[in-house]
Amino acid sequence: MASLYACLSSVLAAFTRMDNQLFVPRDVHRSAASGLPSPRRLQSTKQSNHHSDNVMRTLFVGVVFSLSVFVNAWADQPQESKRQDPQLDGVWLLKSIEKSGEKVEGDGLPERMRGTTRTIAGAEMVLSRGGGTRQLNLSIVVDTSRKPKHLDITAERNGKSRVLKCVYEIKDGMLRIAENATERPDSFKTDTSTRTMVTTYTRKSKPAHQQTREAEPSDQPTSR
Repeated sequence: MASLYACLSSVLAAFTRMDNQLFVPRDVHRSAASGLPSPRRLQSTKQSNHHSDNVMRTLFVGVVFSLSVFVNAWADQPQESKRQDPQLDGVWLLKSIEKSGEKVEGDGLPERMRGTTRTIAGAEMVLSRGGGTRQLNLSIVVDTSRKPKHLDITAERNGKSRVLKCVYEIKDGMLRIAENATERPDSFKTDTSTRTMVTTYTRKSKPAHQQTREAEPSDQPTSR
């Protein structure tokens, strides 16, 4: 990022130098040797320089705008270290659904949603419903530098991709995912003014590597 801003500063400095060089009337440089320029020549020079002024300023604005778009696009990309969240790994069991300010859980859940799980391992997610009889393989990208954290869930079907832009949080052993069909939510609010739906999951099991690490005996000597 620092190099991009340095590049932008260099471009600004270059245009400033060009502005100072191009917009000084040519006849002014020669006035000491050939006398004062005629009014007609001076007027023509002013018009020419005014046209050059407009052209250069238009180019200047275009370059600055292009660089700004590039910098912003680069900044929007999550850094590699922020693309994964080990806390997501594991099997998550659906606990509740909240929409339009109303929350249902337990026996109040729609029958088709009961027992729904999300199994996450790195950049892969498996959505399972109906006791595992219906499964959907998905891919995910996270950005943990955002608040709330971003979660993009991609589904592939018939050669086409559909990306659901969500936010999530893990708190007190619960995973909350806020999703919206039209845009990424900026909070977990679900009042009637939004189309946001929040699903809450409890951790059913941890990933295998965490279970193995917890099962290993401690190297620390026990106190007596």
